[in-house]
Amino acid sequence: DLTPRRLYSLSAPTVETLRGLTEPVEVVVFLGRTDPLTLSVRHLLAAYEAETRLLRPRWVDPDRDPAEFLALQRRFGMRAGRTEDGRVLADAAIVVARGETRWLLTSEELVSYDPDDGSARPRLEQALTEGIRRVLTRERPTLCFTVGHQEARVDDLGPAGLADLRHRLERNNYEVVSVDLTAPHPPRRLEECRVVALVGPEEPLAAAAAGRVGAYLDQGGSLLLAAGAMIDEEYRPVSSGLEPLAARAGIVLGNDTVVERATDARLPSGVGERFFARVEEHAVTRGIVSDGEPVFRVL
Repeated sequence: DLTPRRLYSLSAPTVETLRGLTEPVEVVVFLGRTDPLTLSVRHLLAAYEAETRLLRPRWVDPDRDPAEFLALQRRFGMRAGRTEDGRVLADAAIVVARGETRWLLTSEELVSYDPDDGSARPRLEQALTEGIRRVLTRERPTLCFTVGHQEARVDDLGPAGLADLRHRLERNNYEVVSVDLTAPHPPRRLEECRVVALVGPEEPLAAAAAGRVGAYLDQGGSLLLAAGAMIDEEYRPVSSGLEPLAARAGIVLGNDTVVERATDARLPSGVGERFFARVEEHAVTRGIVSDGEPVFRVL
């Protein structure tokens, strides 16, 4: 390995994982010959194969092997489309599979970006070894998305729904279920959930529901909370009922929100929480403002 950063020298955890394989693991690569990651992936897989005979690399170019790609697309539940120049674009660059268990990796997961200098660095080994470890376990973790307070739903196919997220999770061997926090006798207990996700509630969380989630956290559960501020029709901030849950993690949810009262700037729907901002010239708005006039409107 003559690369300056030892890109193809495998780490100890990777070597341990590969030498511990007891049954074959497929690695199906959907990268074309001109893809900038192709050469790096080939070198890395060669290093992997030097450590085990149970790794089964397979290369499929979606443009050159359309029939084979279509069969694998159906097998792995992948989605694909075409770019403007006619090339096939799959939503997975690499699939790691062991029997019916699979783990899909996107191109974005194979590269890490440094926001400080804008550079991109491969993280192929980390992503690929994680995929191999994922398919070695027979566990299918349960992810629970709450309902009952007008949260975003995993069965909603609309732009505000989470159906696409559910599809991505399920094809990576997660079980995705909905749990109604307001039901007196829900069919599934929160203790069965690896993670409870409370996403975008539009109604304040009832005290009983907050108590259930709090008890789940006290027993070592994990909570993903994605919530915004709530305001009433009089523009006054109201409690979301989530404050006690956030406080358990040392997080304070403030009741601060910006409401635009000018009718020519706010959107017709809502109470003014969605509006077009006035953009002034600044280093961070370069490209948005030109000669003091906005080039784009900022929502």
